[in-house]
Amino acid sequence: TRLAFAVGNIQFDQQSLGMNTKVPVILAPTPVKLPLPTVQFMAWKDNIRSTSDMESYEYVAIEVQEMDLKIEENWLSDVWEFYLDVMKKREARANIWHQDKKTNFSTAKFEVEPSSNAIEKATEFLKEDKKLKTKKIYVRER
Repeated sequence: TRLAFAVGNIQFDQQSLGMNTKVPVILAPTPVKLPLPTVQFMAWKDNIRSTSDMESYEYVAIEVQEMDLKIEENWLSDVWEFYLDVMKKREARANIWHQDKKTNFSTAKFEVEPSSNAIEKATEFLKEDKKLKTKKIYVRER
């Protein structure tokens, strides 16, 4: 089985409300004489060696062309403010869930907690996840 795809062009533009930007494009392919697709991916699965618990691939490749990245300090501070706002809303939502005793969220696998317990909780979650049936992936080298 073969799988391949290519993305011709990728470009991230700055979407600030102010017109003070010096660089309207944040990320774009570097201009060249003979442009290729920006991202190319290909995988060849070995159906003969693959089993129900192991995937075998003869060839896996990904190619990303050279890209230009230009970041302004104002854009970086806007992204940081957005991140902090999202985290505050997420924490507030988690606090509401903890206060509501009538609703049963026992099936939920995540909680927003102080960073001191985050690593222990993540380790515990990964140990639980490993108990489930997992599938191995094998890539044959030539």
